[in-house]
Amino acid sequence: MSRPFRLIPFVVATAALTACGSGGGSSSGGSVADHLSGKPTATLVKDAQSWLRSAHYHFRGDIAQAGTASDLSGVPQEMLSALTGSITLTGEGDVDGSKHISAEAFVVGVPQPIHLVEYGCKGYASLDGHAWFTGSQPRWLTRMVAPGFDDGLTSLAWHDLGPTTRGNVAVHHLQATMTALGMSGAAPPPGATPPPGFDVKPTTMDMWLRSSDGSVLEMHGDIDATADVHALAASGPPALRNASGTLHQTLHQTATFSTQRGSVHAPAATLGSDPVPDSVYSGFGSFGVETDDCGDN
Repeated sequence: MSRPFRLIPFVVATAALTACGSGGGSSSGGSVADHLSGKPTATLVKDAQSWLRSAHYHFRGDIAQAGTASDLSGVPQEMLSALTGSITLTGEGDVDGSKHISAEAFVVGVPQPIHLVEYGCKGYASLDGHAWFTGSQPRWLTRMVAPGFDDGLTSLAWHDLGPTTRGNVAVHHLQATMTALGMSGAAPPPGATPPPGFDVKPTTMDMWLRSSDGSVLEMHGDIDATADVHALAASGPPALRNASGTLHQTLHQTATFSTQRGSVHAPAATLGSDPVPDSVYSGFGSFGVETDDCGDN
């Protein structure tokens, strides 16, 4: 899932999303040495996160996000789309180390694929792969489409279900139950508690790691969260202080990974305006990516 999770995804603009990645590998199951048995599960999770952020791989993933509201009042019109957006897409591309991503997003309702690049702290978008626009929103969208794994997810109670095979690849299956704190983007501090009025169903997060080296083969994730806007409004921005109603948001993501990938290069930006429809950006609702050192999140 792309943008990392934030703690109050529905009301505060810092809400974010959990990325799930996965992949197909070339290793066969039976004869591969198991280098993961005996390692602490927390170590496996942190190593998988590092691999997703800085390794070199090809990915393919599906995202379906839907937000609905009931009895909503006191919310400025310009914020409604950010709270109730919906989107379904397939993303595919290459990660060539940290902050180097090239991707295509095939969005339901958009007639042509959206070409995306993250190169360092810059983002680029194109509808034809030739004329490009650069800006912070294209970088945000690139990171949403590409798989990711926020620090908040490392705080979940992950369990190593042991060695198995998946698609004839020897793997370890890791699983955790989603919590509100797991959606926080950054790792929650010790003793942190979920905000009042925010409920997350105990859906599962699954990750399959190659037994040969701990790299990620596949990830699945589901989120089902409901927010009492009035209860959350006290800690939200001033524009929401008098808001009330209920927001419901679901997210389903899957991704697969393989080690065959292409290199990533920064395109020349020639467009003066962003060609990506606004509905694509608002379609992610309040989900987003974890803040990084580029400062444009």
